[in-house]
Amino acid sequence: MEQPLLGGPPPGARCGAPPGARCGAPPGGRWWYRALRSWLPVLSWLPRYSLSALRMDVVAGLTVGLTTVPQALAYAEVAGLPVQYGLYSAFMGGFIYPLLGTSKDLTLGPTAIMSLLCASVVGGRPGRAVLLSLLCGAVQTALGVLRLGFLLDFVSYPVIKGFTCAAAVTIGFGQIKNLLGLHGVPQTFYLEVYYTFYRLPEARLGDALLGLLCLALLLTLQWMKSSLGPQTQEGPRNQEGPRTQEGPRTQEGPRTQGGPRTQEGPWNQGGPQTQEGPQTQEGPRNQEGPRTQEAPRTQEAPRTQGGPRTQEGPQNQEGPRYQGGPRTQEGPRTQEGPRYQGGPQTQEGPRGSRAARRFVCGAATVRNAVVVLGASGLAAACLTSGFPVFTVTGKTAQGLPAFRPPATSETSANGTVVSFLEIVEGFGGSLAVIPLMGVLESIAIAKAFASQNDYRVDANQELLAIGLTNIMGSFVSAYPVTGSFGRTAVNSQSGVCTPAGGIMNSAVVMLSLAFLMPAFCYIPKASLAAVIICAVAPMVDYGVVVELWRVRKLDLLPFSLTFLLSFWEVQYGLLGGVALSGAMLLHHAARPPLKVTDHGVLLVELGSGLSFPASEHLSHVLHTHALLASPSRSVVLDFLHVSSIDSTVLSELRALLRLFRLRGAGLLLSRVQPSVLDVLLAADLPGLRLTDDLSAALQGHIDELSWTGAQGC
Repeated sequence: MEQPLLGGPPPGARCGAPPGARCGAPPGGRWWYRALRSWLPVLSWLPRYSLSALRMDVVAGLTVGLTTVPQALAYAEVAGLPVQYGLYSAFMGGFIYPLLGTSKDLTLGPTAIMSLLCASVVGGRPGRAVLLSLLCGAVQTALGVLRLGFLLDFVSYPVIKGFTCAAAVTIGFGQIKNLLGLHGVPQTFYLEVYYTFYRLPEARLGDALLGLLCLALLLTLQWMKSSLGPQTQEGPRNQEGPRTQEGPRTQEGPRTQGGPRTQEGPWNQGGPQTQEGPQTQEGPRNQEGPRTQEAPRTQEAPRTQGGPRTQEGPQNQEGPRYQGGPRTQEGPRTQEGPRYQGGPQTQEGPRGSRAARRFVCGAATVRNAVVVLGASGLAAACLTSGFPVFTVTGKTAQGLPAFRPPATSETSANGTVVSFLEIVEGFGGSLAVIPLMGVLESIAIAKAFASQNDYRVDANQELLAIGLTNIMGSFVSAYPVTGSFGRTAVNSQSGVCTPAGGIMNSAVVMLSLAFLMPAFCYIPKASLAAVIICAVAPMVDYGVVVELWRVRKLDLLPFSLTFLLSFWEVQYGLLGGVALSGAMLLHHAARPPLKVTDHGVLLVELGSGLSFPASEHLSHVLHTHALLASPSRSVVLDFLHVSSIDSTVLSELRALLRLFRLRGAGLLLSRVQPSVLDVLLAADLPGLRLTDDLSAALQGHIDELSWTGAQGC
């Protein structure tokens, strides 16, 4: 397909809609249908859904599903929950998001960061994790319904980068104990670091060897995919572009004068071939009778793969061109090395090579599943042989989870009932941090792939989609989910056309729950640790420090605070970074840059907007430089960059105008924007004078200017 269905129909497509109306919309564009489509984006692409899109979505969904299953099992370990809870959390998004989501590529499910946040709050208690999903979904849905997605803009880039880098380090190091088979290591990061090294002599040799082997295999497959991936798109071979490199063809003197032959364009139409005058006048070539023996020209099977070559009817009708005996010596024409980069096309050599590359690329794409399955088979063989050399996940619950609302209370080990309010109180600030981080991560991924694939996403609609996914997920024992960058990348690279690809992904997960759970008890924890480490390693972005230092050094403050606090408690890191970024933003609003220059009269240029926090600062600058001088000096305020003012600023201006008048000096406002001028005139400030002529004001004519001459401001 030329464009994704979410981006509109391909050029020239016809859907039966009236001119100017979108495909799928009813005639007349009823307002209720437009409103319904804004809340249900599925109505924008479903009427144009085709069999080709279905085929691509099925392939992408199967590919992502094979990636999702091992990652979901691994992320449940990060969350401190039984492995089946990772799969419980992985399939609801595939059914909800296609109805409400606006990104064709985004895949919802458990992620490393959300699992880490969940682990820090629920402490390995599945009931609380499920209830947390319900509450997070409620918060996210409320933000989406109220269209409060703009609040996410207050979380700055340095804060997000600091949080993700710290989370990646925390998650990655937290898996070292599973990679080496260590036990008794606490969850708190600094204690985890200490006891990991303290218990290093207790590492299990089998787990360590298996973990390192899985790491090496994952990295190798990832490298192979990055090096072989671009070669799988063999567009030029199907289009037979390299035909211009045919050595034997270019050595025939007279043939090189037939310009159209080197461009191959007229060959597809067969018309201009009969107009090649120089070729029909070649005496020796017209006498070449044995040209009728040139059977290989009509038997070139590989050339039928290049579509247009099957239309070369005129070649078989050119009598003079088949009467040339010496042409029987053109053996290389049947092999044409430069054309197919390995002439023996008829011997399936290049075809076998392409199949091998596709196999390697496919195996690298689902490398997590390949590694986990291989390690599980090895562990199962060792256990059945009586050699338990690996630490495995152990027995897991079988079958799909029951569909029921989450429990709103729980009973502790000593029989005490913990009420809903007590559980919510225990969650504390995490009820703000986890929904916020989930939405930030998901929308950032959706926007990145929307920009790459040329369509747009709606942040408020994404809030609604993620929120309802978490709410419905809590009914199937899921913990909070968000968008996954790795699985979204696989989805996009697999050629997904619509969000419907998530349905097939969810089907793979549900089939795994229904039939494969007994086999999951043999999965070694070392293999899951290797999967997690490889997944979070790219999140550690060392280059961001250099970037922030080069662009704006002050941004290193929220980055560093977020990064360091996250090692104490991840939610504190995010809250601390947002608070510091907010303080820096408020400081900039309260202390905007003011440039004071002396032109006989003082010129005060406001470098940015003027709002109520900055009114006191402006008053202080004018007092210091003008009113306290002896004698008092006149001032020109340049309002060129001020787009709005409020009542607090008006009150301060009224007081300043009175003080300047009492001191015998003038205060003039220059280059006022129309929106600000309307407010100033409505306020009817005594003694207000305005001008558009800044140069006249600076030449000392301030007393000659009046606001009545500034009506055109």
